[in-house]
Amino acid sequence: MDVIVYTTIPDEDGRRLESVLETVAARENIEVYRTIHALSERLRRPVDQETVAVLAPASRWDLMGIIAVRQLLHDIRTIIVAPDQECETVAKAHQLRPRFLTYVSGDFEGLAAVLRKMATGTS
Repeated sequence: MDVIVYTTIPDEDGRRLESVLETVAARENIEVYRTIHALSERLRRPVDQETVAVLAPASRWDLMGIIAVRQLLHDIRTIIVAPDQECETVAKAHQLRPRFLTYVSGDFEGLAAVLRKMATGTS
């Protein structure tokens, strides 16, 4: 399974997310992007059916950037790590039609479990 990661989450939370991802996918199968432009360029290239996008914006503003390019995510299984639990943020995140939605304040264990299921083809 290949994992395309977009994250602007800084410091400890960003490192925590990346280390959880590495428990599920091999490091060489994880591509990390930190700008919408870089993510967009990557999504314009072919991906296989097993690819998962983990999108972790640090703010609602960053989330809006992802929404602006959502057509590029149409055929990719998506997981969102939302920056907060505000109603508006959650509503915006759901516009991306994620398979799973979690929050940066969480422990990411649910995210790891969902990724493991996706990797085994049971989701």
